[in-house]
Amino acid sequence: MPVILKEKREEGGSGRLVERATTQLVLIGVVYILVFLSLKGLTLGLYTLVGEIGIMQTIVGIFWSIHFVFGAIIATLLGKLIHKLEDKRVFKTPLADNRLLQNIGGAAIDFMIVASIAAIDVRVLGEFIVPILIITTAGGLSVTLYTWFVVRKVWPKTYVEHFVAFFGEQTGTIATGMALLRGADPHFRTRAASDIVYGSALALPLVFPLIFIATLPIEGFETGNPNLYWISLLLVLGYLTLTLVIWFLPPVFRFLTKYSIRDEEVSRKA
Repeated sequence: MPVILKEKREEGGSGRLVERATTQLVLIGVVYILVFLSLKGLTLGLYTLVGEIGIMQTIVGIFWSIHFVFGAIIATLLGKLIHKLEDKRVFKTPLADNRLLQNIGGAAIDFMIVASIAAIDVRVLGEFIVPILIITTAGGLSVTLYTWFVVRKVWPKTYVEHFVAFFGEQTGTIATGMALLRGADPHFRTRAASDIVYGSALALPLVFPLIFIATLPIEGFETGNPNLYWISLLLVLGYLTLTLVIWFLPPVFRFLTKYSIRDEEVSRKA
């Protein structure tokens, strides 16, 4: 007599494995569609208000290049909406499966890294190898020192995980930070993963001045005006100095970091 095994229904899923995986892919697809529509709407709004002038086209291009920040914001809001609906029993079973989402995200990150390396034109790399090495070495060292200094101040208990996550994000995208974090915190036991996602969303308003500053070197290159390079560099240094001065004012620093130390100890024990 054959033995019929009953299907084991796991928490966080909606039935069989294929159904759960399909649900996660649909959720990811919905986020991408919303990101696309949001950026299309933003592009249309900017062109309607200002017109399709050269600098505006550059600004729009920069917004599209940081679409991952919009993705983080929309995914966070969508996740909160889904949890609210689950709490109200609109959905009988949880829609999001964290384990499957992590697996899908890990596979996507691995593919992204391989694809980005494969897209490098070796001929261009060889032609500009000296300036590339100078810029990447100086930039890498400065980002390393700055990130290490900040995370030791804000997350003294989990600074290693936060360092690799934020270093990856600042030298690439959120996905890059997640890829590096998988080596230091493969099961996301700390809050480093959620901190870079929420941090990117909260930092978006602060990025707006940098987006406008970033258009100056491009404008200088297109118009043959090298003075715009120095102006943009001075503006970036001035903005960085102002941000750091405000950030490390004792009252401001205590207010902005009052939850980080407490939360990281809770996540360590979890």
